[in-house]
Amino acid sequence: GQPLSQHQISTIVRLLSTTEMTCHEIAQRMDCSSSAVANINRRFCIRGYRPRQSVWDLPASALTARKNNKTS
Repeated sequence: GQPLSQHQISTIVRLLSTTEMTCHEIAQRMDCSSSAVANINRRFCIRGYRPRQSVWDLPASALTARKNNKTS
């Protein structure tokens, strides 16, 4: 695939930090590979991921956004 633009990287960083979308969902939305999203996540240290578990440690901003969306 082609290299991601700075705008695409910024959007992926925002989605990782403010939503509960999976890497696969973000990759589909951004038309890139899941591994590209995972690499960006590692590079920017956005979400912690525990090996052998399928649960992300989400940043507080994503949890707050989710909570606000449920009450609206």
